[in-house]
Amino acid sequence: MTPATANWISPLTAAINANGRHGGYVVSMSEYRPTLIHVVAKECGLVLRDFRAEILKPKGWEASTTPLSELDDYIGNGGGMIMNAEALLATKNSGERAAWLERFVMSDGPLAMVPLVVFSDDIAPGPRSVILDSAALPEETLLSRLMEM
Repeated sequence: MTPATANWISPLTAAINANGRHGGYVVSMSEYRPTLIHVVAKECGLVLRDFRAEILKPKGWEASTTPLSELDDYIGNGGGMIMNAEALLATKNSGERAAWLERFVMSDGPLAMVPLVVFSDDIAPGPRSVILDSAALPEETLLSRLMEM
């Protein structure tokens, strides 16, 4: 971990290490910052995967009928940093979302992270629910430099 990322990412890496580097984690962010998601994936040793691009986009208009079990299967097939899972979560009601998030953070599968911006309020507090402090996040220009390293 570089000194530039140590401070803002340490709550997340501490949670992962405390829980044996397996299972599901949700990461709450105050704004959608794809570059930041890339940095987190790299620092945590996770493969970056885009659920919306790989699963939902090919379905076109039918994507909204995708069941949450398909997201479970996708995550179970290798874990990783699961970008854009919120695209599917947006098609579900708040009860379904909250129930899925609760199950996900209690899962025992491969190490997987789902970043959330829009539905951060649906995250129940717990050892696998991490809120990144927006005041501690590096400026976007620094993130761009980190990505090039």
